[in-house]
Parts: sequence; structure tokens; C-alpha cells
Amino acid sequence: MAPGLSDESQRSTPAKAPNLILRRIREQERHETRAEFAEEMARIARETGESVYPDAKYVERLESGDIRCPGPAYRRILTQLCRRQTSELGFAVPGLSLPDSSVSGQDDSDDPDGVSPPQRLNVSLRDAILASGLEVAEIAQKVGIDPKSVQRWITTGRIPHTRHRRKACEILGREESELWPEVGPRREAAGNETALVGVIGKAEPEASPVPLVMSAPGSGLPDFDGIELLRQEMNSVLGEGAMAEGSLGDWERTAIRYARATRDRPAGVLVSDIARDLAELNLALNQHRSASAMRRLTRVTAQMSGLMCLILCILDDRPAFRRWARTARLAGNEAGDPETLSWVLAQEAYGHYYSGDLLEAVDVARHACEIVRKPCTGAALAAALEARAHAAMRRPEETREALARAESILSQLSGDALIPSAFGYNEASFRFHEGNAFTHLRDVKSAFKVQDRALELCSRDNYTDWALTRLDRAQCLVYSGDASDGFAYATATMTSLPEAQRRGIITLRGQEIVKALPEAEKKAIAARDFNELLMAQTDEGPR
Repeated sequence: MAPGLSDESQRSTPAKAPNLILRRIREQERHETRAEFAEEMARIARETGESVYPDAKYVERLESGDIRCPGPAYRRILTQLCRRQTSELGFAVPGLSLPDSSVSGQDDSDDPDGVSPPQRLNVSLRDAILASGLEVAEIAQKVGIDPKSVQRWITTGRIPHTRHRRKACEILGREESELWPEVGPRREAAGNETALVGVIGKAEPEASPVPLVMSAPGSGLPDFDGIELLRQEMNSVLGEGAMAEGSLGDWERTAIRYARATRDRPAGVLVSDIARDLAELNLALNQHRSASAMRRLTRVTAQMSGLMCLILCILDDRPAFRRWARTARLAGNEAGDPETLSWVLAQEAYGHYYSGDLLEAVDVARHACEIVRKPCTGAALAAALEARAHAAMRRPEETREALARAESILSQLSGDALIPSAFGYNEASFRFHEGNAFTHLRDVKSAFKVQDRALELCSRDNYTDWALTRLDRAQCLVYSGDASDGFAYATATMTSLPEAQRRGIITLRGQEIVKALPEAEKKAIAARDFNELLMAQTDEGPR
């Protein structure tokens, strides 16, 4: 079959738009020419038995927008090659031609709908429009709204107002329960009330499409569902290149404050606070467009999304971390600042490390170092993380080489790059990372020496590094044959922290100490008591 022969894009479609996301993946993540990218696609096709034969010309057609959505075989190949879902590769919704988001020239604030926040693809509505033979623009014209609103009904699952739902159902010849089954009596009443107010007087401003309340009612825990909806909305905005004007300096200072707060504020509290500010930032991105502000504001978005990655990593919420890592990387690429992207990738590498994906952690960490030409915080963080991952895989030579690189980069940092913050890297951070690497290598003598220096430099307020350094020391005591003192030290460390600070990777590190014991030693009283403490913390955790 010739390249693109079965592609859905061969049908009549609106004016093409370049697929910048796919191009960015090829150029900035994979560093491949179109020919090389096509060769990799062909390799996967051979391995998976797909009867397609891509070439450089086909890749060019994908990136130029000539092919808005490739056929099923190509989608499977690209998903495997790029390690992303089809929806994250910049293609149109399969089976439906959607106009570009820029057609209307309107901002989200002009959207006449917004009864619910974005949630998911409305497959039923998409299929009904496809079966009708109408285009999105035609549906919008008949309903009396902007095409962008209909697009959101389909791609984000946004529920229209009652009058718009009824008109759409009339046009498509479908029942409301078929197209929007989630609409219940309560939501129906809300829609009718809005319509009535529109008749007798000016309606109150509708709810923001982004959830601004980030605490789950009654639980005291972050509203992770609301935070995930925020991430999805931000992906859409960043993809459109919308940028805000205004108080850029205030946003930059906000990111710096949060970077400092990662050291001493509980992650469960911080994740909600950052989400609230990200929601406001996202609204600014939606409502204002300014080329002059693009780079600075996108850089702040990348930094705050990277901080969200860091905090979700500390909380050990792995699925949420992976999703925010993609958003942070997208913003980092858009910012056009290699140092910011390097820092974002370093946060991603840490998440892979704590998720147990050590090879991926090494790959991402190396990429974070390769994309910068001068010493920076991201490169130092990434080199240290690479050393820890090698150590966890028992690779002493690679560990020491990466540690030497991290120390060399650190020696060349100055000014703000050395501040005690998530945006900085200093000797205290390096000694913690170095001690952790020696602990994994079971080089107890070297680990003890480095841990002494790390604890001397590390502020008690920096509770994550402080606690993890002490747990590494407890691990070394166990390795040296003094399990009783080791578990007593580990127990004292855990109990000195408030419950909110123990959650996530600190509890995870404690569990690793127990798992490393021989089965017979796990029955010792000190080990059993420590394990019960960890189990109680796990039961009280956010998940």
C-alpha cells in the first residue's frame, strides 16, 4: 500500500494546518531528519507486520498538514515510535474533520457554552455529525454559535446549554440522552435557569472552564481530578500558542516563590496552591495573545508545570506525574529556552527514577544535559540523577563518571543557580545525591562520609532531602550489620516528620530499606515495628 493511501485525510478537509507537535518530536526529542524518522517508522512496520511503506515525503505530508490524520496502521506505528497516544501527536480527531481553532478568532471568554469543565472526547456526538454529512462549521451556523464551541463539545466533552443541545439534536435527528447521557435533572435545571435569565435580564458570568477549587470537599486532600482537567486544558492552550500580556514579572516571581516553597511546605498542600495559580495563568493564556510576551510567559508555564511534576513525584502519584511531565515538556519546547527545557527534563528524569523506570531516567537525564551548551541547574540535576540511576542498577563506573560530571557542572554555577530552591543546585543537594548513589552501590564507607557533609549542609526545613539522607544512612547501618540501630534511626526520622511530610517517596524509601532485608531479618522486632509504621502511613496516604 502506498504511503497515506488509507489515510482519513484524503477526504475533503478544511484548509491544512502544519503539525508542529509531530515536527517538534522529530526534531527536538528524536533529533532525526525526515528520512531517518521514516526509516524508524518502516522498521516498526516490519517488526509489527504492518503493510505500509513510509518515506521522507510521507513524513513531510504529515508535518505540513496535508495528512490531518493518518490511517490506523500509521497511527499504531507513530504511537509506538513517539511513545504517545494519537491524540497527543497533533492529528485531527479520527473520522471527523475539525476546523482549526483559529478560524473564529475568538477567545475562550467568548464561548457561549461552558456548563461543565472539559473531560473527554464525545464519541457519540462526533459519530452523529459524521453520519449527518455536515461539517462542524455548518452545525455551528445552524445552532447560532461559533464553530470553536462545537469543536469543544466534541474534543473536550463540554456540555452545551439546554437551548443549544436541543437545537443540535433537532439538526442531527438524535435524542439528548444519546448525545449527552450524563445530563441529569440537576444539570438540566441549571441550563434552563441560565436560559431563563437570558430572557428576562443579563445572566451572571458563567463558571470558568477551569476548576479553580483544588481541594476535594471534606477530605483535606488535593482534588486530583480537578488538577487533571486543568492539565488537559493547558495542553490545548499551549498547542494553540496563546500567550498573555500583563504582569509577567509577577508571574516569574510567583514561580520563584513556589520553587523555594518545595523545600519546606508539605507537597499535598503545595500541589493545590500551584494548581490554583496555574488555573489563573491558564485563564490568562486563554484570554490574551501577545507575541512579545510569549517567551517569558511560556517559560513561567514550563517552570510551574515542572514544579507540579516535582511535587507529584514527591507524592509518588506516578500516573499524574507522567501526564504533567508531557505538559511541562510541551511548554519547555515552546519557550525556546534550552536551560528551561533542561530543567524540565531533569524533573521528568527524577519522576522516572522514583517510578522504578531506571533506563528511561538515564535517557531523559542525558537528553537534559545534551540540549544545553553551558553549565546550568538542569544539567547538574540531570547528571546527579543519572548517577543515582546507574547506582541503583549496580553500575559503579557509570555512577562515578556521572557524579564527576555533576560536580564539575556545580563548580561552574554561580548566582541564582546556587540558591536553595527547586530552581537552584548547590553542594547540599549534590552531597545528598552523591550519598544516595554510594548507598545504592553499598559503598558504606564513602556513603557515611558524604552523608555527614550532606546533613551538615542541609537545612532541617528542607525536609525531603533531610529525611531521605537520614534514611540512606539508616540503610547503610543495616548494610554494615547494625540493623537494630539502623531501624531505630529510620524510625526516629519518620516520626519526627508530620504525617503530611511523610507521604510519597519518603515512605517509599523506608519501604525499600525493609525490602532489602533477608526474610529472616524482617521478623526482627525493630524491622517489624518500622514496617508497621510505614504501613500505617500508607493507609493514611492520598491514594
